[in-house]
Amino acid sequence: MGKIFEAFNKTGLANEILQDLGELEPLPAVDTGVVPPAPAPAPEPAKVSTSNQNSTPYSTQAQAVPYRVVSLHVNGATPVLPFEEASQAGEQYRMLRTRIVQHHRYPQTIVVSSAQPRDGKSITTLNLAGALSLKGDARVLLIDGDFRHPAIWQLLGLEEKPGLADVLEGKAQLHEAIVQAREYPNLFVLPAGKPQSNASELLDSDAFDAVFERLKRMFKYLIVDSPPIASVADYDLLAAASDGVILVIRPDHTNRQACRKALDSIPKEKSLGVVMNCVPEWFLGKQNGYGYGVYY
Repeated sequence: MGKIFEAFNKTGLANEILQDLGELEPLPAVDTGVVPPAPAPAPEPAKVSTSNQNSTPYSTQAQAVPYRVVSLHVNGATPVLPFEEASQAGEQYRMLRTRIVQHHRYPQTIVVSSAQPRDGKSITTLNLAGALSLKGDARVLLIDGDFRHPAIWQLLGLEEKPGLADVLEGKAQLHEAIVQAREYPNLFVLPAGKPQSNASELLDSDAFDAVFERLKRMFKYLIVDSPPIASVADYDLLAAASDGVILVIRPDHTNRQACRKALDSIPKEKSLGVVMNCVPEWFLGKQNGYGYGVYY
């Protein structure tokens, strides 16, 4: 069994600040002799999830959007979406899901990054989104925010574009870029699109802010695969728009100094914890190859 450690700080919620609003004295009624038209019937209110109090309300009305339904083509040699059969990796991701769902800050938008390339952040991002999509009616959007080295479309066997970059450049509509997984009905994927050299400008734009706010209303969770921390400005822009950051490290690969710098660069109010990828099997545990762990 992989090593599991407590992933999150147990800090209290901030006290809400209430502002008293004074009531204005109503104006006297005036008889003009004109009969006002009957008021239009009020529309039915949208069903809104209140699980995340710090973000744009998520509405179930987004389910009416006609997304393309596609079949995933996953390479069996890669540890992608290990949920079909009982597996150690699948159980570890379910434990990670529980920590996210029960977190006191109710994070809706989560950026997953790493200290350096090839630490396993993309597979971790994908599997976390898959685990969250298996829980009830939680509609989850997996976003590939790594425009320079996108990997999600290859891991799932999807078309490279249209993607988020095409939407931000006005070359595609949002519903054209998002696809729904046939095998996981609550899992939706927004690829990065064609690799862009102007990725920072696309993410630091009014178009990105508008798209991100719209996505918060459409999905309960946004799980974003970002470039490694401190590699390019793209990570900082994605992290600034998120509710929290998860750092992925690989014990036999991640440079210790780079890991320490990455940890120190994440603000405490954004840090959700660390996922240790490819953790060596504990000598008293069942020998299943390699495992995953959550550590803080």
